[in-house]
Amino acid sequence: MYDSYTELILPFGSSAQRKEEYINASGGIRMGKLMEHLDSLAGSISYKHMLGPGVQTLGRIQERGFYIVTASVDRLDMLTPLNPSRDLRLSGQVIHTGNSSMEVAVKMETIGSGQPDETVLLGRFSMVCRDANTHKARQVNPLIISTPEERSLYALGEHLKKRRQAGVLRSLSRVPPTSAEAAALHEFYLQHGQYGRRTGEDDSQGGERIWMGDTRLEKSMLMFPQERNGHSQLLGSVHQKVFGGYLMRLAYELGFVNSSILTRGPVRFLSLDGISFARPVPIGSILRLTSQILHTSTPPDSPAPMLVHVGVKANVVDVKTGTEQTTNDFRFTWCREGEGVPRKVVPKTYQGQNNKEACFRLVRRSARILLDINEQMEGRWDTAPPTLIRNLEKFQATLASIHEFTKALTDATWARRFMKKTTIENSIIDFSAQLEDAAQSFQIATLIDIHYAVSARVKEQQRSTISEPLSPPPPYRSNTTSSSQSRDSAKFSVTESRSSSLALIESPIEMEEEKEPVSLSPTRVSDAVVGEPEEEIISDDVLDARGFRRYHQWEVRLKARSNLKDGWWAGASPAEVEGRPTLVKRYEGPAEQALKAWLTDVKLLQNVFHPSLPQMVGLSQGGAPTPFILLSNVQTRTPQALLLETLKKDGLAACANLILHFYQDVVDAAIYIQRQRELTDHDLQDFVGDASFRVDGSSTMIMGLPRPRQGRWFTARNYGLTESLTMAIMNMLPKGGTLQYKREDDIDNGETTRQISHLVTLTKGLLPADKAPIRLSPRVQALIGSHDDYEDEDDFYRTPKKPKLDLRQLRLSNLDADTHDHAWNENGGIPSHKFSVGDYGYIPEEGKGFDDFIVLGNILKEELAVFATESYARGTHWSWKDIPVHHAPLEPFPLPGDASCWTMVVLPHAQVDCQIVHASSFERVADAWRFLLLNGKDLAAKHNVQPGELMLITRAGTNQDFNIRDFDTQPPLSYRPPQAFNIHPVHQPFIQRPGFNNHAHTMHNHISAIPNNPPAIMYLITSLTPGFEPYWSHKPIAVPPGTARPSLNRGWTYKIGWSTGFVSWIQLHPEDFTD
Repeated sequence: MYDSYTELILPFGSSAQRKEEYINASGGIRMGKLMEHLDSLAGSISYKHMLGPGVQTLGRIQERGFYIVTASVDRLDMLTPLNPSRDLRLSGQVIHTGNSSMEVAVKMETIGSGQPDETVLLGRFSMVCRDANTHKARQVNPLIISTPEERSLYALGEHLKKRRQAGVLRSLSRVPPTSAEAAALHEFYLQHGQYGRRTGEDDSQGGERIWMGDTRLEKSMLMFPQERNGHSQLLGSVHQKVFGGYLMRLAYELGFVNSSILTRGPVRFLSLDGISFARPVPIGSILRLTSQILHTSTPPDSPAPMLVHVGVKANVVDVKTGTEQTTNDFRFTWCREGEGVPRKVVPKTYQGQNNKEACFRLVRRSARILLDINEQMEGRWDTAPPTLIRNLEKFQATLASIHEFTKALTDATWARRFMKKTTIENSIIDFSAQLEDAAQSFQIATLIDIHYAVSARVKEQQRSTISEPLSPPPPYRSNTTSSSQSRDSAKFSVTESRSSSLALIESPIEMEEEKEPVSLSPTRVSDAVVGEPEEEIISDDVLDARGFRRYHQWEVRLKARSNLKDGWWAGASPAEVEGRPTLVKRYEGPAEQALKAWLTDVKLLQNVFHPSLPQMVGLSQGGAPTPFILLSNVQTRTPQALLLETLKKDGLAACANLILHFYQDVVDAAIYIQRQRELTDHDLQDFVGDASFRVDGSSTMIMGLPRPRQGRWFTARNYGLTESLTMAIMNMLPKGGTLQYKREDDIDNGETTRQISHLVTLTKGLLPADKAPIRLSPRVQALIGSHDDYEDEDDFYRTPKKPKLDLRQLRLSNLDADTHDHAWNENGGIPSHKFSVGDYGYIPEEGKGFDDFIVLGNILKEELAVFATESYARGTHWSWKDIPVHHAPLEPFPLPGDASCWTMVVLPHAQVDCQIVHASSFERVADAWRFLLLNGKDLAAKHNVQPGELMLITRAGTNQDFNIRDFDTQPPLSYRPPQAFNIHPVHQPFIQRPGFNNHAHTMHNHISAIPNNPPAIMYLITSLTPGFEPYWSHKPIAVPPGTARPSLNRGWTYKIGWSTGFVSWIQLHPEDFTD
């Protein structure tokens, strides 16, 4: 634990110059800058814990493979005032570690001046370690505790972590205030916050009263690259975020100003409550800080005349989209120094009163609508059309819900209403929206007349049809179609009313036949049901003819709550109907949207019958509050769950066989739905892409329906139907079939992660490619057999035979088809030149990475195989002064001795950075797979290791960074270097020059990129040969090994960075060698 101890000395007492940098207007020390240092110190302590006490510099992120961010600040407490005449020591160490988190305790002390050291501040930071490539949690080093004091600190850190987690569960964002808290708030409002008083008036208990809303201060600023996180500078464009300590300083300074304005005098910082960095602040975004006084108090036992609690909310505004999100919520406490008139901050508004007024408005609105209905319907109830009666009954149900809601609020106590404040607000908004929809779309008086007119027109047409049964057909087609007509002749005149939640009968006015057939793509299915009456789409005669029955809610007994949250299956739960098990899918949400989704699904499901599609056996009665359908697919589970179970139980070959059968099920269902609904390939891609999948008890894939889309929409993609079907299957694998295996995954997750990685590799080689036909290839069909190969011809549950193939057969089949060229990569923590292409060996069970790799031999050097290899060198170069930084490619030319020479153009007084990669690899990784598959068992037996442990290196290389700088040649004063490596005249319309307060003045100017002093040409000589030392030179000449490197002219500086290695390797699974 003690290895992470770090301290920082700020010599305020011994250095007047350093004190001048931190002094504030009142002669004290700027606490905001000290907070910034504390955050930086906590980060340094965390890096020291991860890298070891002997590390002097952090190095590059590619070398470390991780970075550390501040997750939260638990607390900062100021114990005594700061003495600006004494030196200050900031120190801390890690006191507790979790899986990826570290608890860092920090301390601030005054030292020197012949006086004993005094602790003035204590604080705690929570730091989190992230992987540099995936940006996910990375495991931190555990603490080694060796003394009783360290055990006490560790226990303290564990206690604080648990208390913080418990505090999150008790926060107001999750639980309402207790009755005691609600009563205290009400009492405070009655004493101080009544509307009858004016601002500035003396309070009854002494002191001046200030409205809380009048204490609001706001500040907005643009986040510049100069304030980016220190780790961001190492990550480059990958992690361009603002330093968290900088945000703490900005919030502190705004809160300090606000408290000073309120108290009208000097204030002293006391504490900072726990904060968490909810989301990072990107460079280039706008930060909006809003400060407000939350509470003031005058403790009777405190020497301070007034305590001020200030809240500062930090919101980040996306310049491109205009969206605003909260990134932090700071809580500071200051106390006023010296005597003064206490000022009490009280809230001006009372949310309970606002809710009361909103309820009154809601009731008055409902009463007006009821009076309008009664006036229009007086004397006409007996002759009202049935559809109008149904609409009025639905509207009556809404008003009855409002009545019950307001009555329940009236009977409830004040404390109960306060605890349910958010629920009440949401309910008022929902009911107001329903009434507003009724007022706009129903149009009560006009709509009643329309219903009567339409009803009369229908009766007139019916009488006309009966009196003239033998008249020739008119040249127009009615928009209602009988169930016996074909789908192609069914033309609907859609009365679209998206905003109305009331069902209108369809106009019987005859329309001219459409010239183009209606496309029954998912788009049209979604649009066609909008505004159509339920009886026109789903008639009882059609449903009865097709064997579908309507059920009341009381006939369906729900047996469990639904655990399905996503996709079409969301809300589906097991149920029992007439003693038979079934699956019920309920359509919840706003009434209009739920009805629309229900109609869409019923219309489609009544016309399909396929084992890989949902099979509807019944549906709800018309007018049901919650529409539902009944499905015969009783027991279903996610494909991921079945695949993982098969993987653990039966192995890779059985799991791959199951995936291929899944693909066949999806293809069969897709072809069926395409023919049934006359979809184009593009529409079918939309259908499959939006579908969600389940597996029933017979391991048959069931493809759920896509969700209806609102309005007009279109999709564009650069791949075909085969790729869409393949992507649907790959998404069933964990993490969408993109999981990359790393050695440390075995330590964290066991064998499953490695198995999944092999499974992804096999599946991609077995499934069809993008341009291939959608069916499985003949070679794959021959491997897994057809759909007719079941255990028994009379097996109605479709139990497939045990697959005769094994993993070795699948692997060889992919190798023969040239679809198995995958290799795993490791890019960090590998010594340079440790491996060569063709090395084979293993990592012991206790080993954690390639540092512990044991090389057994090399198949090329031992002439066990003859494979073609290739070597390459790549590079990029850039200048950090260019904004934005542009990485340009570099191409080398060969020199004697397997050396590569890289040409650099260096502008006067400029620096050029570059990164060089050398690598050698097999030309065909598939050849290495085949060798290991055929010879791995014998090779492992020769060296007394397990065949599944054997690893073969297929690529090895080095990665190294350099820079060169010209310090001697001075450019003209009017010259500013252009973007790196562009030595032609350029037009730069916007040039930024330094201004005041870190702002920039923008001007329009034309400058020449050729200064008076021309750029210099420098050469970097590198090589993949082990032991070769790279060097810079003024001439492109290779120096023989063992001789002195050429020196550079005066004024040139350079850097030869650390060289790190990387490898690619292949490794078979133990199942490959199962007999």
